[in-house]
Amino acid sequence: MPDESCRILIMDSLPYFDSLADRYEEQACPNSELINKRIAQKIEQGIGRGVRGEKDYCAILIIGSELVRFMRSIATNKFFSPQTRKQIDIGSEIADMAKEDKTESPIKVVLSLIKQMLVRDEGWKEYYASEMDTIAEDNAESQVYDRLLKERQAEQFFCEGEYEKAISSMQRLIDGLNVDDTEKGWYLQQLARYTYPTSIAESIKIQKSAFKKNTQLLKPSTGIDYTKNLNEKLNSSCGLSQ
Repeated sequence: MPDESCRILIMDSLPYFDSLADRYEEQACPNSELINKRIAQKIEQGIGRGVRGEKDYCAILIIGSELVRFMRSIATNKFFSPQTRKQIDIGSEIADMAKEDKTESPIKVVLSLIKQMLVRDEGWKEYYASEMDTIAEDNAESQVYDRLLKERQAEQFFCEGEYEKAISSMQRLIDGLNVDDTEKGWYLQQLARYTYPTSIAESIKIQKSAFKKNTQLLKPSTGIDYTKNLNEKLNSSCGLSQ
């Protein structure tokens, strides 16, 4: 939406995934870096709808508790590009300024600042440019993209019928992961899927391991072995039964 087509853009909720596969992965791995990166990309795509060129401009209002929390949280803010993170910082500073102003209501302060931007106030333009000039590039995204590349490579091998290569690629990815059990279980499930054409028994064994780490995943067809809880073990060792 270029030029006068959009001067104020409002984003009011956290984006959601369209495909069932992405929704399933989000449910199974809520803390996944890859999922959070995809959410961040969707937000950035939304922000980008308001401008179509270097000279274009618009005010962006972010509302909705989940969306605001995602954009400001240290845990998820890192998944945005350096440019977007700087814009978020500027927005946070504006919000803090509005709260600190005791002479006007916060909404009036925000509206005044939006008007300054829309009329191309020179002071605002200078402030914005000076802040954006302080952006420092980083390589924080390289690990995420490296994992995506390895995932794609393993999936490509599997689609081409190169099952052993797919298994080896996924196993190397799993061995190098530094993630929680829920996400590790997700990758073990992928490994089980790649293993199925060559060994059903081994595939079921891997799926059992995956399910034990993450119960949101597919339950193995032969079921899983549950360990006894502490009371059962104590009763057993004492010769007691219920």
